[in-house]
Amino acid sequence: MQLIRINSWAVLAGVFLLCGAAPDVAPRLHIDAQVSQHGSQSGITNTVFTAWLPQGTGFGGLAGQLSLSGSSVGFSEALVLVGTTADSEASCTRRNQTASAVLPAVARLWDGILKNNGTGTVVLTVDFTLPHAVKVPRRGACLTTLISAGYPYLDRGTARYTTTSVALGVAAVKTPSPAPIVIAVGIGGEFRIPLGGALPLSTYVGIRAERALALDAIAVSVSAAPVVGAPANSGWAPIPWGAWQASADFAHMNAAVCAAGHFSAQPGNSVLSVLRDATPAALAPPTGAVALSQTSLPGHGADAVQRGAFQIFPGTRPGSFTGTLAPGDCLIAYDSAVSTIGQSTGMLNLENQSTLYLRLVP
Repeated sequence: MQLIRINSWAVLAGVFLLCGAAPDVAPRLHIDAQVSQHGSQSGITNTVFTAWLPQGTGFGGLAGQLSLSGSSVGFSEALVLVGTTADSEASCTRRNQTASAVLPAVARLWDGILKNNGTGTVVLTVDFTLPHAVKVPRRGACLTTLISAGYPYLDRGTARYTTTSVALGVAAVKTPSPAPIVIAVGIGGEFRIPLGGALPLSTYVGIRAERALALDAIAVSVSAAPVVGAPANSGWAPIPWGAWQASADFAHMNAAVCAAGHFSAQPGNSVLSVLRDATPAALAPPTGAVALSQTSLPGHGADAVQRGAFQIFPGTRPGSFTGTLAPGDCLIAYDSAVSTIGQSTGMLNLENQSTLYLRLVP
C-alpha cells in the first residue's frame, strides 16, 4: 500500500505537579495527539506518540475523548492503544511522532476503537479511575499512544483521508512499596457477524483463571458498523437496510459452570488461559453464569456506533459477583448482533477492544 502523506502533531510530554498537591499525588500527563492521512492511497497508517512515566508511578486512569472524521462516504476506523514499551528515556523521546508499518511491542494499559461510514465526526468519551494503579517498572516507562487509523478500502480516483484526534489526561499515581500487582488484559477482537436471522449471533472471547485473581474493573470500548464501500468479494456485503442492534456482554462463571460451557481454550500461562471462538453462532451463557457488564449499540442501515463504559468490581447487588476469580473460573465476553426490525439481512463489523484490570491475589 503506497503511503502518500501523513501529517501528525502531538503534545504528549506536558508533565506538571498540581498546585497544592498532597505528597501522594503524582504528576499528570496530557495526551493531545492528532493524525491526518491525505491522498487516495493512504490506507491504514500507524503513528506513535510518547512521553516518559517517571519511576515510582503507576497508571491510574484516563479522562478525555477520542474522535474520528473522514473526508468521504465509506468505511474508516481508528484504533487508539495506550500502553508502555521497554524503551529507555532517550529512545522513548526518539520514538515520539514516528510512523511505521511495524507495530511496536506495547504492553497494554487501555484500548479504544472508533468506526465511521460518513463525513461527520464520531466521538468516544473516556473517564475512569482504577481502584489500584498498574505499576510501571522501577526505572520508569515509556508511555506510548499508538494511533492506527484510515480507510482500509481505497479508490485511486478519490482522495480519502481521516483525521484522528486524541485528548486524554493520564492519572500517573504514586505507588506504594510494595504495591499490588495489577495487569491489564485485552479482551475482545474484531468480528464479522451476519444479520437477518430471528436470533442474535454471537462470538465469545474470555479468560480462565489459572490462579486466584481479583477483578478490579472492566473498561469497555466497543464499536459496530456495516462496511460501506468494501469490494464485492470482501465478504462485507450487503449493507443492512433496517434497524439492528449489537452488544458486548460480560459474564463470570465459576469453575464448574465454565467447564460445562465447553469453551475452546488456547495455550495459557501460570496466570490465565484465553478462551475464544470467532465463528458467529446462536450462543447463550451456560446456566449459572453471572452477568457483569452489558453494553448495547443500536443502529440502523449504515450507522456506525461506538460506546464506552467503566465498571468497578465487586458489585453491590446481593448474590452478585464477589470480585475474585478462583482457579478454573472464567470471565467471558459475548459479542452479538441481530436485526431488530423486519429481519434485515446484512453484514456487521463488530469490534470489542475492552480491557480487564486483574490483581494477583497473594
